[in-house]
Amino acid sequence: MGNIIALLGLFGSFMMLFRLLLMLTGQLKGPVLGYFERYGEAEGHFFPVPSLLFWSGMVILFSGFALERLVRFDFPSELLAVIFLVAAWVAFSAKEWVDSYVSRLPKLPRWYSELYETTTRHERRRIAYMWLRLPLRTRLLYNANNNAFRQWTEMVILATL
Repeated sequence: MGNIIALLGLFGSFMMLFRLLLMLTGQLKGPVLGYFERYGEAEGHFFPVPSLLFWSGMVILFSGFALERLVRFDFPSELLAVIFLVAAWVAFSAKEWVDSYVSRLPKLPRWYSELYETTTRHERRRIAYMWLRLPLRTRLLYNANNNAFRQWTEMVILATL
């Protein structure tokens, strides 16, 4: 029973880490565009550092559990996983402080930084809501092709003027 739980935890945490990596490389745009949909005073930003640390820690933790149950594995992976999870908690708790250091690095994905620099808040919100109205096949096409996505965003901006 413990093997199954460890393997299911490893699979689930690996899939979430893979989803986050797809978002960072620009191959999955929907969850990132969700940050532009919110109303209110402060606009949310896509800040992947806490999630990246958390899911990396969970992959390390569950892979350590799975390896301990399958083969003799003497490396203390739980300690490494706890370090990652504490770093994720610090990055989440001190978001402004961590963001000030991370803001010097280029924002990922690249299409996100280009869109954020070239559009207003109202235009970004319109793009995010128009994304929800696209058919699934069109969203898959725009996820895979950044040039087509850029042209679509320009068409949405022109339509809002």
